[in-house]
Amino acid sequence: MRWWKKAIIYPLLLVPLAAIGCRNPTQPKLDVPKTSKPEPPKSPVALPDTTHVITLDELAGINSIGPDSITFSQKVDYSPGDILDIDSCKQAEYGKLVKVTSVSGNVVHTTSATIEEAVKNISYETDFSINTSKSARGVSAQINVPFNNLVVYKEKGKNSSLENKVVANGGFSLKLDGHMKIDIKHFKLQDFLIQGSGQDKLDLKLNSNVNNPNVSWNDTVATYDGIPPIRIVLPTVPPFPIIIKPELDAFIGLNGSLSVQSGAEIKQNAYLKVGMSYDGKSWSPIESSTRAFEFFPPSTNLVDMKAFAGADAKFLLYGAAGFYFGPDIYARLASNSNSVNIYGGLEATLGADVQLLGRTLADYHRQISIYETLLKTIKKNSGNNDGGDNGGTSKLAGYKILVASGNDSIVKDSDYPQIYLINSDGSDRRPLTSFHTSFGNFQPRESPDGKKIAFVYPNGSYGLDIYTMNADGTDMKDITKMTGTDSLFRWSPDGKIFYSRRDDSSSGFNGIWEMNSDGSNKNQLNLPLISQKPSISPDGSKIAYSAIDGKGDWGLYMGDLNGHTVSNQHLVFSGGQEGNASWSPDGTQIVYESRKDGNLEIYKANANGSNPVNLTRNSALDAQPSWSKNGNKILFISNRGGHNEPYIMNSNGLDVQRIPTINHFTESSPTFFY
Repeated sequence: MRWWKKAIIYPLLLVPLAAIGCRNPTQPKLDVPKTSKPEPPKSPVALPDTTHVITLDELAGINSIGPDSITFSQKVDYSPGDILDIDSCKQAEYGKLVKVTSVSGNVVHTTSATIEEAVKNISYETDFSINTSKSARGVSAQINVPFNNLVVYKEKGKNSSLENKVVANGGFSLKLDGHMKIDIKHFKLQDFLIQGSGQDKLDLKLNSNVNNPNVSWNDTVATYDGIPPIRIVLPTVPPFPIIIKPELDAFIGLNGSLSVQSGAEIKQNAYLKVGMSYDGKSWSPIESSTRAFEFFPPSTNLVDMKAFAGADAKFLLYGAAGFYFGPDIYARLASNSNSVNIYGGLEATLGADVQLLGRTLADYHRQISIYETLLKTIKKNSGNNDGGDNGGTSKLAGYKILVASGNDSIVKDSDYPQIYLINSDGSDRRPLTSFHTSFGNFQPRESPDGKKIAFVYPNGSYGLDIYTMNADGTDMKDITKMTGTDSLFRWSPDGKIFYSRRDDSSSGFNGIWEMNSDGSNKNQLNLPLISQKPSISPDGSKIAYSAIDGKGDWGLYMGDLNGHTVSNQHLVFSGGQEGNASWSPDGTQIVYESRKDGNLEIYKANANGSNPVNLTRNSALDAQPSWSKNGNKILFISNRGGHNEPYIMNSNGLDVQRIPTINHFTESSPTFFY
């Protein structure tokens, strides 16, 4: 049947298909995925003439479906090489995708086919949900496994009491949503992505009455059978259904060395994204997470142990082969002669068996460690903490910080922001400016060579200019000296300043400019007039900036920088008023602010825009991130304490601590100083 005939006939068939198709009413209903509502193609994408989505009449006329044949009730008109896509029905709950090898009357002999062979061109992206409850539809997969005196290890030959065992209490839960993207051009897979995202929780209390130096045990504690198939329909002509069989198992395990009368408790809450992507050449893992911990000191004599719980999630194309990922959340305790270290971690197993996706694709299998965090170090026979990333007496000292601060009595009678140099523990607070005007100075940033500090100050014409001064606060100079407002600037690695201009034009914006550190050689970049907040990569080759996207919202853009010319301008993030990007020292990642989750938060992502992670996850305002030169810390402003104050955290979002200020005065624009 030619594609234009299909375009006319198949829409007419879709109406009665849902009501009288091949599905058995006793079978569970299919989960129709929630979609991310991608824009429909401008014109219908026709399937090749050799690809046949089994029609309504043909579905009703199937007598049986075997491993390598399909028997119809009457003779059919198929040819060797044709591809048959069979929707979910009573003979094949998870559908079937096959290639015809021969036809004998009403019997069609088949072998397995691939989506690459069936679809010539398609670009589609969708979200989907996994329903673990037959009584509810369209909900996320929710695994809840309580531990109630669960025996995770038992010494051989011992009785059934709780003696000589390791017993777990608490529970494990996982909430999981899915996302898939597929891009095929001329029967060749160009891009594919499948991932799960959600919340992973572990509340684990272990008590050991075992003395064993070599414990290794794991077991499946829950299996979710009968999960309805996931039905993803590609918007082709006719529509091409892909049926996915989800499988979910929950497990718990323990390995290490245990001592009699020992115990520990840890709670971990992780927001994770895990999966894999294919770029037309190779597979890559997808992983990102944020997490929080709560723990209680282990009892004495606990030695080395790792306790873990997780889930294995499989997504099998047509119930045969496909993709799997298993997030594994764990607690680990490592003991030495003086102390016990408590760690929290998350790891995952990823894999792809791609025989139904494409014949030339290689399978992919990988074990990844998403993170492991030292939570606490406890001296044996004491409850004291020797430090760690969280929950202890982490030192704030070791960094110097530039910050704009107002209402500070160090500068007498000044109610306006001044620039200060302080230690990251709040000590040695030194003012570098002492202006007494109706408007303060802010946005201090150190030059790459450490000799100058640039900042913003009123120009006397109801606007702002960029000034520089020596690192000790002397020799202040106005280097822009222009009407309007020059602000929101960053240094480039070669000592130039890139800044935003606003003037009296109708839009109020005049683009992004660059100049030498003395204000000479000003040049406007070839960027949209409504753009601002430039940030230059550590090697000077790229620029990140904010501009208005196609929907009228602020988005984060990037481009290749050559002098004051920017090429390859492209949108990286939008939908959350993204801006104020700061690059990691190696240039591979950025931190930035976004309202994507409702309020202003600090996000981290790869420089190409992949794997965005909300680092702060706080109901307060979190903004103006700045990355330390060693890559270990991120500075930012937050009002979570009631005032805008500087905070510092690890680059993974952990160990968030307020930098002490004087009576909680309002502060802004914190940056590291070296």
